[in-house]
Amino acid sequence: MGKRAGSGSTWLGWWMAGMALLIGCGGAMAVTPIPIATLDDLNRIGRDGAYPLNGTYVLTGNIDASATASWNGGQGFEPIGTQATPFTGAFDGQGFVIRGLTIRRPGLLHVGLFGYIGTAGDVRNLGLEGGTVEGGTTASGKAAAGFLAGYNAGSVTGCYATGTVSGKDAAGGLVGWNTGGILDSYATGTVTSSDYSGGVAGYNEGTISGSYATGTVTSSYSSGGVAGYNAGTISGSYATGTVTSSSSSSSSYSYSGGVAGYNAGTISGSYATGTATSSSSSSSSASCSGGVAGYNEGTISGSYATGTATSSSSSASCSGGVAGVNAGTISGSYATGTATSSSSSSSYSYSGGVAGYNTGTISGCYAAGRVIASSPYNDYIRMGGLAGEGSGGFTNCYWDIETTRQAYAIGDSQSPISGASGLTSAAMRQQASFETWDFSTVWGIQEGASYPYLRWQAGSQTMASYAGQARTTAQSTLASNGYTVGAFTRVCDPTAPADTVIGQSPAPGMPVSPGETVYLVLSTGPCDGDTGGGDTGGGDTGGGDTGGGDTGGGDTGGGDTGGGSTTLPAWGSSAPAPRLVMTMLYDGFEAVDRDGNGALSATEVLTVLPAMSRETFQAIDQNGDNTLSRQEIESYLGLGGPFGCVRRLFIKDLVTAAGGDFLLAGLGLALLGVMGRRRA
Repeated sequence: MGKRAGSGSTWLGWWMAGMALLIGCGGAMAVTPIPIATLDDLNRIGRDGAYPLNGTYVLTGNIDASATASWNGGQGFEPIGTQATPFTGAFDGQGFVIRGLTIRRPGLLHVGLFGYIGTAGDVRNLGLEGGTVEGGTTASGKAAAGFLAGYNAGSVTGCYATGTVSGKDAAGGLVGWNTGGILDSYATGTVTSSDYSGGVAGYNEGTISGSYATGTVTSSYSSGGVAGYNAGTISGSYATGTVTSSSSSSSSYSYSGGVAGYNAGTISGSYATGTATSSSSSSSSASCSGGVAGYNEGTISGSYATGTATSSSSSASCSGGVAGVNAGTISGSYATGTATSSSSSSSYSYSGGVAGYNTGTISGCYAAGRVIASSPYNDYIRMGGLAGEGSGGFTNCYWDIETTRQAYAIGDSQSPISGASGLTSAAMRQQASFETWDFSTVWGIQEGASYPYLRWQAGSQTMASYAGQARTTAQSTLASNGYTVGAFTRVCDPTAPADTVIGQSPAPGMPVSPGETVYLVLSTGPCDGDTGGGDTGGGDTGGGDTGGGDTGGGDTGGGDTGGGSTTLPAWGSSAPAPRLVMTMLYDGFEAVDRDGNGALSATEVLTVLPAMSRETFQAIDQNGDNTLSRQEIESYLGLGGPFGCVRRLFIKDLVTAAGGDFLLAGLGLALLGVMGRRRA
């Protein structure tokens, strides 16, 4: 009995030891991965019985796939898996790279290294560098092309692609059509399609998380930095590349967004820094661009955009700092980029700091970017600090009246809007201005130095100080750190050498993101008015203030009469404006110039100087065109030109110049906030 038991125990021990080698932690049989070491090995997957579509694979080294350019009569590599027989296995790249892959399959429905990844499929830790994927241009159905996968219903994790992708219905830098998950991945290549183009995915119905794209994205319908069309979820992702959509079809609109061209899903904790541009040449089609989404009928939350949104159309156009059109919900988000729209016909041109056109809900948001709209028909221009037009509502929203150059929240509505407040740039940098906002868990601010920022940004990067550096040095350092250098502002400063940095935006210590645009303020050296003949010369003498410039037909006739004068606020009755007030108007020129056309209309001037008389306006208007140019104000002040530096005024100078009138001094101080922001 004992011997039999002993023998049985020995046998059982060996059996258990053997099974232990075969059983994994989860109780399943361990699977030995199939090594992929060569291009030939890669090509066997799904085409060789020993390399099944449900197999487990590991890449054991880098693969040069440049030879695929001549394969199959120029069609290149044949994608792994189809819709009928998808890839349902596991592929671990182990951090290795496949380089120079070429695929040209215009008649194939799903084109990429993997044509179709099924719901059980898993691809991870794989790099794809260089090469070209062209697919689906003549295929029937929802043709999709992506460098990693044409269609993904499974899981893609920790992968990247740098090659060029083009397709028909949906094209993505990584995945053409996504119904699965894309996690911690990125793409940097150029993407082009007829319908939906996205830096990461052309069409997303699944999840994109922790991913980004930096390449150029172009389509004829809907383009997005991350996804051309989003009906799923995009979270913790960003894009920095240029996004463009252009339509010539009368039946197709044109949408372009920094994150998504068209959003019908959810975008959260994401951002874009690139330019979004849309255009339409058809008189019956519109174009819309947004810093985050061109058109939003879903939800955008905790996100921001710093790039420019531009739309132009032969019909209606709309641009918004966050969304070109908002028919959904935008919350806890902001925009600092320029929103510009233009229409070449008798159709509306809508521009807004948050949304070009808003029929949805916007809450807890702010806008600080320039807002511009243009049309050959003034009655069709709509631009506002928050929205160009629309019946949607606002809750606890704010806009910078100086940087947006908009006095009103919505379009031409000059009435206060519930839940919307315009603030000066200084007030926008004070936490107290945002009364109900959560600065404990959602928002952060550097008191007096920065606009509010989302707390999740703080985990990215912190802006360094470039003060005192030469322009070329600062530019080089910023570029090497991954930032974009924006337009310079030049200000005279007797304490700093010419072409050195004396200011910057974002401010030092601010949380910033990769690819963000940094604007530098440069010294031009001493002001002209502080030395020599800056305040003398022909500016106050000669023909400028006398002669035909202030008389003749320029001040009479159709210019000040007819339709123009009936819409003006009432003229004041002041004597010629004090030098203080005019100096402030000169330095705040860009803030007062709401339409950005380089000249101040009577309406624009009277908005900030309601006491100005018609006679004073005409005295400054030397050419009699019923607008005030910067040169004309400069000449009136005797600054010497062109665009001479105005000497900095201290508080005592303000009171003295105002002749003791503290009301005028206060007006001057209100406009002083825009001094020093003149662009080169």
